Amino acid sequence: MNVFGAFNFGRLIKTFLPGFIILIALVFLTQVTLNLSNIEFNFIKYLKDYQVLIGFMSIPLSLTLGIFSNIVFFTYLNNVLIRNPYKKKHPELIELQKTIAEEIYLYVNNANTFTQDSYLSIKEHFDLDYHMMPKVQLEKLIFLQESYRYYMEFQLNTIFANTFLFPSLILFLWSERNTLPINMSPLIIISTGMVLVYIFLFKICLRAGRLNYEKHRQKHLNYIVSLELEKEQAKFYNSNK
Repeated sequence: MNVFGAFNFGRLIKTFLPGFIILIALVFLTQVTLNLSNIEFNFIKYLKDYQVLIGFMSIPLSLTLGIFSNIVFFTYLNNVLIRNPYKKKHPELIELQKTIAEEIYLYVNNANTFTQDSYLSIKEHFDLDYHMMPKVQLEKLIFLQESYRYYMEFQLNTIFANTFLFPSLILFLWSERNTLPINMSPLIIISTGMVLVYIFLFKICLRAGRLNYEKHRQKHLNYIVSLELEKEQAKFYNSNK
C-alpha cells in the first residue's frame, strides 16, 4: 500500500472520513472512561471551549486514524471479509488462475534460464497480474488494481470506523443516563435502534465491497484468459504456416 502516493482530494476524503468517525468515537469513549472512573470532568464540554484548536488538530488526527484503518484493512479485513469469502464462492475461478500460473511456471522451468532455487522463488512470489504487462501498459494495470480498491477501502474502513462509533455512542448514553432528560425505556429503544442501524450499514458496506472485488476479479481473469487465447492463436498460426 502506497500511503503517500496519489494524494488527491478523493483519496484524502476516503481516508479522512473514516478517520474522523473513529476520532468522534474516541472522544465519546474518553468521556465514558471518565464517567466510569467517577472523575467529574466533562471532556466533551472542554473540547467545545477550544473549538478552533480542536478543529485544526482534528484534521491530522483524522488522517492518521484513517491511515491506521487502512493498515487494519490490508492486514486483516481484506482477507477475512473479502478475499476468503470470494475463494469459497468461486473455487473454479481460483483453480483456473492456478492452472494458468502453473503453465507459466513450467515454461520458466523448461526454459532453463533460472536455477532451481530461483524457479522455486518465482513460483512462490510470482504475481499473475504482471503476466499482462507485455500486452497491457503499466498505468492501465495499476488502474485495474486500484479502481476496485479505491471504493472497497472506503467501504471497509467505514465498517471499521462504525464498529468504534456505535458502541461508543451506546456506552456514552448509558454512562450519562443519570443526567439525560429521558428515562430507561427510550434509552433502550435508542440503543436498540443504533444496533440495528449499525447492522444495516455493516451489511450494505460489506455487500458493496464484495461486489467491487468480484467485478475486479472478473476483469482481471478476462484479461489473463484473453492473453492465453492470443498465445494459442499465435501457436496455431505459426504451426500452419
